[in-house]
Amino acid sequence: SNRQGGEEGAGDDSSRGGVQPPDAGAGAAAAASAADLLQGNRALYVGNLAPTVNEAALNMQFAMFGPVMQVQVMRDRETRQPRGFGFVTFVNSSSAQAAMAQLNGAIIMGPFQGRALRVSPSNKAR
Repeated sequence: SNRQGGEEGAGDDSSRGGVQPPDAGAGAAAAASAADLLQGNRALYVGNLAPTVNEAALNMQFAMFGPVMQVQVMRDRETRQPRGFGFVTFVNSSSAQAAMAQLNGAIIMGPFQGRALRVSPSNKAR
């Protein structure tokens, strides 16, 4: 009886999962575990960062597209110098898509020093 119940639910989920627009399942997103939140298309790789860009600057630049869950500027283990790239993880994938569309190739002043950002989906979770 356990198997039958599980199958019904699984069938429903898998048949709908592939065709659903990324932001349709708000309930599902809310119920997602921390590991799930790093996957999908919520996490972005941000490259070509100036050494003056820190987490606060990155967060400020990306938060205009939606709530940001995590921001990380990668640094050298020994010198703690920024390595020129980082990751931004949004709460939902539609924000991540919007940020990527607007900021990939964008030239941003201030701490970004007029460099063209490279923004792409992150493979960090894999």
